[in-house]
Amino acid sequence: MWLRVVGGAAAARAVPVWTGVAALVAVLFGGTGMRAEDLTRAALGSPRFAAGLAVTWLVLIVPAGRALLDPARTAYLRALPGPRGLRGAITAAVALAAQLPWTVLWAAGEGAAAGAVATAGAAAAMVVVAEAAGRIPWPRRAPRWRGTVRALLGVHRRMLLRGRGAAVVRAAGIAWLGGAAAGLVARANQMAGDEALWWSLFIAAVALPVAVGALALPVVEDDRRLGWLLRAAGCSWGERVAGAALTLVALGAGMGVVAAAACALIAAPSAGDAAVLAGWLGALGAGIGACALRAGTWAARVEGGAGRVVTGMMIIALGVFLAIGFLAVAGVVAVAAVGLGGALALAGRRPEEAP
Repeated sequence: MWLRVVGGAAAARAVPVWTGVAALVAVLFGGTGMRAEDLTRAALGSPRFAAGLAVTWLVLIVPAGRALLDPARTAYLRALPGPRGLRGAITAAVALAAQLPWTVLWAAGEGAAAGAVATAGAAAAMVVVAEAAGRIPWPRRAPRWRGTVRALLGVHRRMLLRGRGAAVVRAAGIAWLGGAAAGLVARANQMAGDEALWWSLFIAAVALPVAVGALALPVVEDDRRLGWLLRAAGCSWGERVAGAALTLVALGAGMGVVAAAACALIAAPSAGDAAVLAGWLGALGAGIGACALRAGTWAARVEGGAGRVVTGMMIIALGVFLAIGFLAVAGVVAVAAVGLGGALALAGRRPEEAP
């Protein structure tokens, strides 16, 4: 029973991470000629690169550690008689299993012994950081908002950070990993300028939909949870759509900037190229965020719509991928236009007609 509860909670957080990593690995190792040993040897040869790689993985996997240690899930089980050692062993085994992509990387690059050491170290670090994160208190203050849409933005931000903090961290980690992958490609192939920008946008077309998609359904569900209060306060349907859309646009832009920072850290472009990269990736992320609103509203029509979010964001990722592939940077403008059109169409419906 302990394994079912603890393992299920950790798997719910780890599987999306594995999916996002698998999608990026297919791009990174599929068409660029890079091998696992190229990545591991670069980490062993550069402490700075090794630290960045380890922190990237830790950011991605810590939400699984938080679910693993959540006392609310296992409170009734701890009240039952049973050996504590067995519970600890099961928790440790699940923590080790959550490191699967990290294990595969190091085992393929440096051998089984290195894979075992890397797995044990990552599992221990995950548990320590997850435990420390659970003890950090959130600052609280009375909000002061001017205007309905600004108030909605503030409410969505607080509900995401306090109730879905793990999803935000996981999304930022996937965006960072995508940017790091783009930086690795640019560095390994000595790319610069427009060529490096195109490759970064190409890889971000996969990474950013995965990152932003994890937040689309929570934003829509939070809006529906507050629906009765918003209607009583006289908030219009258009303002609610604007609040949700701008929240996802801001999140998408932020994820784009995170990806650009990771890419710049590894590829070390000039200051001008780094600024251009941040601008284009931020714009691409904002457009994807606007598109994600439709995926979230479509998924919210059914109970447990996480599968629909995945499907919707896969369709969006494919569209962004093709837009960047055929139109290059002009594809960013096309994605933004599609996202804006979708949000306006949703705002134009009556509430009872909206998905």
